[in-house]
Amino acid sequence: MTTKYQINDDIIIRTPIFPFNRVSNDAELLKFIENNFFLEAIYIASPILYEEIVKLKKGILNETKRDQVLNSLYRYAIRMNSRSTPFGLFSTVSIANWSKETLTPFLPNNFYRHTRIDMNLLVVLVEELEKVPEIREQLIYYPNNSIYEKNNEFRYIEYHYNSDNIKKFKMSSVAINSYLHEIYCLAKGGITITKLAERITDDNLTIDVANDLIALMIESQVLVSEFIPRLTSNDTYLNQVINIVEQITKKSDSLNVELVLQKLKKIQEKLNILDLHPENSVDIYKNIINDLYEFIPKIDHSKVFHVDGFRKSVSSVLSSYKSKISEIINVILAINKNSVKTNKNIENFRYKFIERYDSQAIPLVDALDEDFGIGYPINVLSRTNTLIEKLHFNGEKQRTIDINLNVREKWLLDVLNVIESKGSDQINLEDYIKESDLKQINTYDMPPSFCFMFRLFNDNILFESTFGTSAASMMSRFSYGNQDVKRATHQIVEKEEKLLKEGAIMVDIVHMPDNRMANVIAHPLFRKYEMPYLGGGAVNNQNTINIEDIFIKVINNKIVLFSKKLNKIIIPTKTNVHNHFNMSLPLYQFWGDLSSDYFNKDIEFHWGNINAMRTYLPRVLFKGSIIMPATWNLRTEELINLSKLNDDELLIKINGLQKTLNLPQRILFSEFDNELVVDFSDIRSIRIWLHLVKHKQIITVKEFLWGNKGEFLNQYVANISSQEIKDYSFCLNEFESSIGTSQVIQRDYSPGDKWLYYKIYCNMISFDEVLIDIISPLLTSFIKKGYIKSFFFIKYYDTDYHIRLRLELIDNSFYGEMIELFHNELQKSTKKSLIHDLQIATYQREVERYGSISMEICENYFYIDSFFCIHLLKKLEKIKKNKLKSLVGLVLINKTLEGFKFTLDDKINYVNTAKTRYQTEFNVDKNTFSSLNQNYRKDKDLVFEVLSENFAINQLDNIIDQKEIKLQPIIDSLLNLEKNNKLEVSKFQLISSLIHMTLNRFISQDERIQEYILYEYLFKYYKYQKHCLENKLEAI
Repeated sequence: MTTKYQINDDIIIRTPIFPFNRVSNDAELLKFIENNFFLEAIYIASPILYEEIVKLKKGILNETKRDQVLNSLYRYAIRMNSRSTPFGLFSTVSIANWSKETLTPFLPNNFYRHTRIDMNLLVVLVEELEKVPEIREQLIYYPNNSIYEKNNEFRYIEYHYNSDNIKKFKMSSVAINSYLHEIYCLAKGGITITKLAERITDDNLTIDVANDLIALMIESQVLVSEFIPRLTSNDTYLNQVINIVEQITKKSDSLNVELVLQKLKKIQEKLNILDLHPENSVDIYKNIINDLYEFIPKIDHSKVFHVDGFRKSVSSVLSSYKSKISEIINVILAINKNSVKTNKNIENFRYKFIERYDSQAIPLVDALDEDFGIGYPINVLSRTNTLIEKLHFNGEKQRTIDINLNVREKWLLDVLNVIESKGSDQINLEDYIKESDLKQINTYDMPPSFCFMFRLFNDNILFESTFGTSAASMMSRFSYGNQDVKRATHQIVEKEEKLLKEGAIMVDIVHMPDNRMANVIAHPLFRKYEMPYLGGGAVNNQNTINIEDIFIKVINNKIVLFSKKLNKIIIPTKTNVHNHFNMSLPLYQFWGDLSSDYFNKDIEFHWGNINAMRTYLPRVLFKGSIIMPATWNLRTEELINLSKLNDDELLIKINGLQKTLNLPQRILFSEFDNELVVDFSDIRSIRIWLHLVKHKQIITVKEFLWGNKGEFLNQYVANISSQEIKDYSFCLNEFESSIGTSQVIQRDYSPGDKWLYYKIYCNMISFDEVLIDIISPLLTSFIKKGYIKSFFFIKYYDTDYHIRLRLELIDNSFYGEMIELFHNELQKSTKKSLIHDLQIATYQREVERYGSISMEICENYFYIDSFFCIHLLKKLEKIKKNKLKSLVGLVLINKTLEGFKFTLDDKINYVNTAKTRYQTEFNVDKNTFSSLNQNYRKDKDLVFEVLSENFAINQLDNIIDQKEIKLQPIIDSLLNLEKNNKLEVSKFQLISSLIHMTLNRFISQDERIQEYILYEYLFKYYKYQKHCLENKLEAI
């Protein structure tokens, strides 16, 4: 089998500072506090604990406090000899190569470090510097890079700090006037306050007022200074600040600024001195803190320094392990062949986007705007309808309370049952995976690169996890302190970008969600293109993507982004390990989620829902490699009240639990990247563990395989690069046809313009009643009185269900009379209680969807369609047949296709394409097809009846025929545009949108699902018609 990925030459080794040894009593624990390096590490992590340890050494702690300190000391000691996750001086990162032998010598002089001032402290320091007049007047200011323009306002994100000093964001807006617009335009290229005030001053604005206005813009965060952290700069943030102040000293003769510069340089010099020595006195840190007090009045000593530990690159790893890594990846891909990583937020957003915008390309900021667009993340309401009754869509069963297993989980459960019946305590996957399965793996949706994390145990691999949509994400943060890591990261990114064909680019989001989090987000520049968002980037202006430049569209059921400036498809990336799921801004969370959705291949071994069915899950192996250690899922009730027992009673209870559940002497408790080795023979270890899990319902632990040999528990991170070329040219064509309109027309009609736009809020089940009994009489009155020349409506849901009614006025002067008449007539209606809210809004034309040249033609189409739709609904109201109402949609689709001169083959091709798109959207599977076929067999006679030439029920046919006669000249105008190559959207897209809007007006519930079913029915009907024609049979 040819694999379409490669294991790169460089491999990262993450290592605890000390080799693993059991800490079995207080005497062994107290040995740690005689180690100066350990004490230095403690001081950096927790100065308070350090001071308590000093008291402990002096013997001045009472028994209770002594025990608390020893518990904290134990956790740090265990971390320092067992956890490889990078954290201060507790572990190190090094880089190795594949070789003929494994060599990881940790020599005494092998350790080095990189020390920085904590980013939060530097941000506070900069805020103080910005208050210095001589610095402030020379600083260059730019617009906040979250700004976008909407409805004559600048909308942007600003932040404040809460009482816990946590950064909180909020959406703000400011009305645009001529001065604000000029400030915004002038600041785009960067400008000082003095020059900006001079430029905006005129006869109506004095210099003092101009300065006040600019100060307000800075205070409101519309303008931000050049001190904004450039998170992808090759310089650390302190050096960035020093460079800016140094430039100011060249423009200013202020001794105060020069003094500030010297103090900053002094701090950096002391940091450099720290890094010259593997071990330092705590006094040096305290001295630096004293220097910082000259800038900052209040400092939390536990959050001053950020340190990365390294070991020099003298290691190598046996090359033969590469083939084992490939075996593990392949077997996991084989097991997960029907599994992808899904993100409900992305799925819900995609559904809502299609529902609202269909195939349009719209600005990303509009889609994510919670007030004017969809927002992110969103919730999708459940759906029920007559036509889709008993129709099962893939995944819906999983919403029930019962545990439902997918195909992969059912297979794993079968394997589990087999080995349990044999009394075996491990699964050897080679007994159950066929070679043919390994040859059929699909690697297309693999990330461009990813990390494969493992350990070595008894000359075999212990697989831990895969990580990321880019291997560069995990490595980037260490690139400031290690040139080998920086080089390897550059190579990974270069390989990723070579996978993209011309027309697509990877764009990195540069965002600082939290000041302290910037410690792990900041890294040197690796990518060619960036989108700064409340953070500073490092690429040039040409390669900087502004948020207003990005358009979004759903293509083949995938969310796709596009840069209008560069005319390229955007592949979103996030080259850091920050967890964007928690309390993130909508755009940042969307960017991170979408990056994962692009490459959603599942390359993890996990038990899934089987975890809820089993307390014990055995070790899983493949050809000697451990894919998953033995796992126990413990319940809270099994551990309840244990912490209240005395030491002897607790040891007895734990011993009983071990025997009952067959738990080993040591287990590994892990939560995210936090790990704790628990030793069931050590009372302190047990109590610390019980304290950590006391509020958890399920406690998952795994076997800990290492003994007391004094070995380093290295974690190895292999970097895997895909070799699948990604071609997004078809997406580019879709965007170009959507956005590249050639004629400029008025897009927005505000209240008072020729289009009066009402949002009429009512219950979904009342849509038709409101249209027939309230809106229809009003429209008749408006037309008779000569107020309007056209109208159209659609049914919609944003915050609530409503009808969107657009009225085209014959004369704008009628606007006030229309509003008064509308409200007066509404008050007279006996059914006015059906409407619970009424709003006037701005009508924004969907130019990208219908084309600029054809927009007015389509609005005329909407008018005729809406007019006759109301008449159809009136007739159908008298029939009281819901199924018939839904199936009349078949006639409406068929008549539209005939109006566009479609042959039978054209109809088959169109309907097949349309239904295929919906199949992807609704994740249609064989169960859906089975239930759909059953429904079709029940509805077949009615389908043939409504589509027959003799269809005539209560004059429905007459209304539909009149409608088509009125629409035909409009359709001919559209066809003429197409003939002369003036139609700016694809013919398929246009027809699809027109049909979708027709069905939206006609069907009140679940119109997208019903539209899909109608296309399936039509496809079966048209195929039958073709079969009859080809075989010269008389159709039924």
